[in-house]
Order: sequence, then structure tokens, then C-alpha cells
Amino acid sequence: MPKTRPLTVVLLVLCLLIQVPAQNGSRKTKPEPVSEMRAAIERYALDRGSLTRSYPVPTSQARRDRFRKFYEESLASLKGLDFDVMSQDGKIDYVLFKNHLEYELRQSDIQARQFAEIQPLIPFAGAIISLEEARRRMEPINSAKVAASLTALRKTIDEQRRTVEALKPKKTVANRALTAINGLRNNLRNWYTFYNGYDPMFTWWNEEPYRSVDQSLTTYATFIAEKIVGIRVEPGQAQTGATRGQGSQANPQASQRATSSPNARPGDNSDIVGDPIGREALLSELRSEMIPYTPEELIAIGEKEMAWCENEMKKASRDLGYGDDWHKALEHVKNLYVDPGKQPEMIRDLALEAIKFVEDNNLVTVPELAKESWRMEMMTPERQLVSPFFLGGEVIQVSFPTNTMAHEQKMMSMRGNNIHFSRATVHHELIPGHHLQGFMAARNKPYRAIFGTPFWSEGNALYWELLLWDLNFAKT
Repeated sequence: MPKTRPLTVVLLVLCLLIQVPAQNGSRKTKPEPVSEMRAAIERYALDRGSLTRSYPVPTSQARRDRFRKFYEESLASLKGLDFDVMSQDGKIDYVLFKNHLEYELRQSDIQARQFAEIQPLIPFAGAIISLEEARRRMEPINSAKVAASLTALRKTIDEQRRTVEALKPKKTVANRALTAINGLRNNLRNWYTFYNGYDPMFTWWNEEPYRSVDQSLTTYATFIAEKIVGIRVEPGQAQTGATRGQGSQANPQASQRATSSPNARPGDNSDIVGDPIGREALLSELRSEMIPYTPEELIAIGEKEMAWCENEMKKASRDLGYGDDWHKALEHVKNLYVDPGKQPEMIRDLALEAIKFVEDNNLVTVPELAKESWRMEMMTPERQLVSPFFLGGEVIQVSFPTNTMAHEQKMMSMRGNNIHFSRATVHHELIPGHHLQGFMAARNKPYRAIFGTPFWSEGNALYWELLLWDLNFAKT
């Protein structure tokens, strides 16, 4: 033992020498406190993803019931936590999580009412849903019996098409039903593909009945689109409809926003069909966003801000020599567009100009990788019909006419995306706007992504527009 003591002492001293610098270094780079709620939120997001994949039919009552149970259980779990002893991050996450779950439960009721409104237009939905959900439960299938069911289903759909006009549905309700019909068609296709070819008896019995049902659904969807919603559908094109629903990532149908047909074509005059959600649903949205104003108060604020905007336009109009006639000034600015082929170069210069401005004025730290990683793509003519200005994030999608567009459309695109309009659009979409937002959000508490809100994403980009305006970023 005495012979080993010196070696032991040396080892202890070496350990001490190694640990002390490490401890000193750790003081300099003290890890950020971990929220007490982070693990629960991450587990919730994973569980919700599992349920979303396990209950893929948006119009299913079983899906709504299962998600309601999930939200209620998650909300009940918060009652056992001691909010007062949590860190500041933990308290923030607790409030966000609780607010999110209460919102989802309110949305469940709203979505149920929305489905009830379209139920008379899709009385055949239950039959399709039952087939897909039985497959998901891996229940044995009786191919001959299913063939008879599909034959009856086709007759129901065909009869519904002949009687739907008597129902006189609202265009918005019909448009919501259109989305549901095409979702059901996809569900039926998934169901059929699972068995087709793998089960010879299934294919023998059901190949023709399935094709007949699929054709009836396609014909019915086209009828709803053209005769009630007013969206023109070309032969061979799928019509998916468009709706502005409520809800979260757990509801694919509700995640859509009001838009015209995704199959929009140059020269298409189809309406943009939205889905008014009503005052109750709007109040639910505002409550979820923690906005303490009524819709009426927000409209009054909007009118006040619009008056400010008009006043600013008059100031600019006077500088241009048009007095208070800002409409004439606007026409002048719209014609200050670049030549065809020069738009990407202009966008690049405007992006670099904005980055230099925020850095020169110490407004925000822009990571080098954020400056390096943004990219540019050109927007298709079809997409420009519903997104006439730029879209952005890590990739800025540039709106500018192509040779295939009509003359009027070319002029509208160039005038609407002129040099001076584009200046604010570019920094809204890239830096310091959406690209920088997304870059930082992905690297700081990414588990909070489920609490995302347009009031954060668009609100922050708008904040930068106004801040740079106040700082005279727009020099002239």
C-alpha cells in the first residue's frame, strides 16, 4: 500500500488539474436552463404526430373523438404540476401549452359544426371512412361483400349528384364539401391500393366496382366545383377545392388557407373562394393568440392605421410632384420596373442592401450562415395567379412574368413587383424578416414550433417593415 500511495496522489492531482480548467470553462459557457415543460411538450408533439398518422381521415368522427380525448388528457396532466416553482422558461411553456390545448378543444367543437354543415352534401362519407378505418384496424376483409358495398356506394353518389341542387348550399359550404370529397377519394384510393394485387380475390371482385366509385366521386367533385362553387375544372384535372378552416397540424383539412384552385391557369378567372369562420370562431382565434381586442376594436385600429398609411402616401406623392393625388404617384412608381430577365439581379441587390442596413445600424445580429444560406427561385405563372408578390423564407420565390403569360398579366406582374414595392417585400421575406426568423427559431427552443402563430411570423416581418420605414431605409 505505501508504494501505491505516491501514484494515487499523482493521479488525484492530475484529475484536479484537469477538472479545474473544465469547471472554469463551464462558467464561461454556462448552459441555458432547460424548461421543466420541454420534455412534456416534445412528448406531446410526438404523440400527436402518431395519432395524426394513425387517424388519417379528416372527416372521421373516430378521429375527432380520439383527438378530443388526447387533448383532454394532456390538459388534465398540467393540473399536477407546481407552476410557482418553475423557472421563467418553464412558466412561459406552461402558459403556451395550456393555451394551445384549450384552443384545440374549442376547435374540435367548431370543426364538428363545420362537418355537420357539409354532411348533407356527402351522405356517402361514412361508407368510405368505414372501409379505410377497418383497414387501419387490420380487420379481415370479405371481398365479395365489399364489392356489393362499392356498387351501392356508386349508386348513392350518382343519386346525390342529381339531387344536390335542390339543397341550395352556400358556395362556401359547397367548397368545404369539395375539399372533403377529394379527401375521401384519396382515402378510398389508399384503401384499394393496400389490397389490390396482393389479394387476388379482392382484385377479382373489386377492380371494376372501385373504378366506378372513383369515377363517380370525380364527376361529383367536378359538378360541385363548376355548378355550385364556380371553379372551372379542365378534363383530367383533379379539383381539390379550397377552404379556410381552423385548427392545427393535427387537422390537415383545416390547415389550408383561402385560395383559388391550385390548378389555376393563365387566363383563368376563377373566384378565390374563402370560408368565413364567423364571430365565435374568430373570438376563439384571438383568444388563442392572447390578443385582448374584439373584432370590432381591431377593425377600428385597422382603419386608424390605414389613415396613417394614406398620410404617408400623400407625403411621398408630394415629393414626387403629384400633390395629394397619391393614386397618380402610385401609377408613376408602378412603372419603375426592371426589364425582363433583370428581376433576380434586382432582388439580390435589395437583399444585400437590407442586410447591410440592419448591420450598419446595429439593429440585429445576422449570423454568417443565415447570410450565406438564403436562395432564390422563380415562381410559376400558375402560382403567380394566387401569389402575385414574392414568397419567402430560406428560399425567396420571385414573382415576374414569363413568355407564356398574356400581355395584361405580364404588365400586372411587372408593375406590382416594381423596384420600390419590392424593396420592402425582399427584406420582409429574407433578412431581417422570414428567413432570419426561421433560421433563429430552428436553433432556439425548436420544441416551441407547435405554438407557431401568424401574429409572430407575419407580425415580426411587418414590424421590420415599419421600423426600417421609420429609419428612412426607403431613401426616396
